[in-house]
Amino acid sequence: FRWEIRSADSVNWSTHSKLRLLRIDEILVDQYIRLKCTSKGLDPAYSSEIGPVVNDESIYTLLKKSIPVADSSLRVMTYNILADAFLESKTKPYTNFFPYCPKQFQERSYREPRIASEIHAHNPHIVCLQEVEGKTFANCLVPMLPDYSGHITVIKGKSKAGCALFYKTDEFEMMKYFKFPIT
Repeated sequence: FRWEIRSADSVNWSTHSKLRLLRIDEILVDQYIRLKCTSKGLDPAYSSEIGPVVNDESIYTLLKKSIPVADSSLRVMTYNILADAFLESKTKPYTNFFPYCPKQFQERSYREPRIASEIHAHNPHIVCLQEVEGKTFANCLVPMLPDYSGHITVIKGKSKAGCALFYKTDEFEMMKYFKFPIT
């Protein structure tokens, strides 16, 4: 893996990091980012470029600019948005499953607008989301994605989370809707 960056006025990419995870920091503001993957004997593969990275007050993020979609392409996005029900165990001893992530970044009020911004940034025609809670679907995703129509199916049981599918209403028309139980 190799994270590459370039400025808006350049066509040349340079290596920024060889780590699997990229920490977004001040150095990356106004830069474009892509991931280069190389395997022995194969040509390198590149991710879509994202950017420019913008300063979002307290945290650096890739979210503000929409990535253009070619007329002949179909863009599908899938994203696990982490339901609150899965942040920590519900039985004693209570365990936070993400102790390395500061508590403030685990809060729904922090995550939800960023999830919607991420969707807008990638400009998909179809969005498939996992670990969606009913309240997140109704109170966040539907109002924050006005160009999309969506449906949710919740897993049977105590989790109250499930999968949601959204599609751009100017590109697609629902012909039939079937709700399948998820167990």
